[in-house]
Amino acid sequence: IERVVLIRAELEMIAYWAREGDPAPVEDHAFACDACARSLERFGAIARAIPDAVRRGLTTGAIAGLVARMERDGLRARHYRLAPGGSVQCTITPDDDLLVAWFTADLANAARVDATWTMNGVPIGRFEDIAIDRAHELAIISIDGAMAKAWPDHVAIVTLVAVGDGAERPLAAYTFDHTAFKAPA
Repeated sequence: IERVVLIRAELEMIAYWAREGDPAPVEDHAFACDACARSLERFGAIARAIPDAVRRGLTTGAIAGLVARMERDGLRARHYRLAPGGSVQCTITPDDDLLVAWFTADLANAARVDATWTMNGVPIGRFEDIAIDRAHELAIISIDGAMAKAWPDHVAIVTLVAVGDGAERPLAAYTFDHTAFKAPA
């Protein structure tokens, strides 16, 4: 139960720094509790550092509020939304700082969700414990724009995998038909 309370407090602090919801309860508690005030300040330092970290190449899971906050802070994001089994034509432009992929999936019984990634059939990597929004049945990944600008034309398949109790099960696969960024000559 203690970890559940901590997770709830962490989510409230993330929402506070993403400017979602009523800030008064968080601020009222932080003013009355030194430990929570220090935690809120640490979360604030992280929230303020994220846009610069993304510009320098951070690839991360992201919650919707955090993506919105990054955009308010000046980052330019290209968004792709996919349903299970879906496919999308995608690219990146010189103005994009990051790509954000929004995957709908049935996440109800998934303790943890990973995402595997292949490029032209070759395994490229695995994002572990990606950000999920159970309420909206979304898994979210953001990718650094500089990295994506270096990609060649390719077909990528991202597979969401539920991980738990020593086992894995595929949730859904999504296809990205990527057209490479071509710098002007």
